[in-house]
Amino acid sequence: MLRHLIAMALGTLLLIGVVGYAWPAEARPADGTLTIDNQRSAFVGLTLDGRAMGEVSPDSQRSLRVQAGEHSLRVRDRDGQMVLAQTVRVRPDGQARVVVAPNLGQLTVRNATGRDGRLLVNGQDRGSMLAGQERVLRLESGTISVQIRQPERVLDSLRSNLRAGERKSWTALAPTTAELRVRNPLPVTVRVRVADREPVRLEPGESRVLRNQPVGPSQVVVTGPDGLVLTREQVRIDPFDGGSLMVPLPTQGAVRLVNLGSGTVDVYADGRRIASISAFDNELLQVPLGMAELTLRDRERNIMLRTAVEVQPFEAVTLRCDLQQHFLTQERELVAELDAFIEALRRLAS
Repeated sequence: MLRHLIAMALGTLLLIGVVGYAWPAEARPADGTLTIDNQRSAFVGLTLDGRAMGEVSPDSQRSLRVQAGEHSLRVRDRDGQMVLAQTVRVRPDGQARVVVAPNLGQLTVRNATGRDGRLLVNGQDRGSMLAGQERVLRLESGTISVQIRQPERVLDSLRSNLRAGERKSWTALAPTTAELRVRNPLPVTVRVRVADREPVRLEPGESRVLRNQPVGPSQVVVTGPDGLVLTREQVRIDPFDGGSLMVPLPTQGAVRLVNLGSGTVDVYADGRRIASISAFDNELLQVPLGMAELTLRDRERNIMLRTAVEVQPFEAVTLRCDLQQHFLTQERELVAELDAFIEALRRLAS
């Protein structure tokens, strides 16, 4: 009987100890570790069980100490777009790893600029990009910035939005227009015409940049104050370096010959035929600078007149001749009344 009472007492004490005893902290079920591996090239924000847990840097990992059990994980980009949503189970003293994979699209880049360069994507150097080369890039979705550049210039650039799974292509091209730098060192005003565009006026000593000129070879014509062509040449305008032109010093001057006679006259300068002028007509002739011998012949090639003329730049010499009288005069200045006189003769002849 005593033995039975003792057993009952011990059982009661044991029951009381089990109910009222507090386990030590180190004996509780252990926490676990949750690691977020962000393989994207942008920041992502974490929400765990509805609680914001900060961000994870691009191409990096972050580990969180969490209670063992199941947790609701949400990952968003900085624009608030959901990147990942899943339930994660963390075991006691265990480790759970979640990979935030990049959301990729494809961009094909072709270099048709005609120049070698470097390929930059979102500011990162992706290596050389030779002229005519094509490369296929796997890029994370979002806004992308692509450049093909040389140390001193950008050959071409693209800014676009690339979606996950999207395939895009882009061809880098050279500009179709560039700048032409023109300088006028002459003491007179000139007009510069590039291709078929409107002429541009340049004062003595003036320099100017003519923008939006077509690339490639362009004909540039420079005329002086009297309308005479000072130079006519092909200037190559590079799409990246542009072009330049220095108005050259003239090698020829102007001689205006007025034929007051009744017959056509052929004009020779130093033995070279340069013009044929009808009766009661006039023409502005280009003659090499310096002393020039002018010879006038009728249609039977008879020498009617021969005279020496000093030709200077930017100063027209006027010659008036009457073959019937074998008369020739020279003037150093263009007289406004001369044109009116010639016009009156034309009206009389008609």
